[in-house]
Amino acid sequence: MENIIRVRVWDKEKELMYYDMPLHLMIRHYARLNHINDIFKLKDYVFMRFTGFLDQNNRKIFEYDIIEQIGIPYLVKWNKEQGYFETDEITGLDTITLNEFLKRNPSEVVGNSYQPPRWLKIKAN
Repeated sequence: MENIIRVRVWDKEKELMYYDMPLHLMIRHYARLNHINDIFKLKDYVFMRFTGFLDQNNRKIFEYDIIEQIGIPYLVKWNKEQGYFETDEITGLDTITLNEFLKRNPSEVVGNSYQPPRWLKIKAN
């Protein structure tokens, strides 16, 4: 198992996602694109941590991903009080640790909070 912290970053201003990079390379990337002092203006970026888990298609699961299980969408988030990743049913009915959630049924990453799947946008309207 690798000990590299992997992140995905949403640039709020550009509405652009930077995918699955080691944290040290992500910082180097921003240093080239921006003035060095702008790198840590965290209000402009949302950093999403890799959870250490994969979905049924071996796709990495990141914080704020939307995972579908038995046709129900769940949001992956960090529970800072308990210190673990968990899933929240988007309808608000069920919360469970990500580890236990993935043991229940096959699960698939279908989007994330910043780039939700088209069908979820339609349901919300």
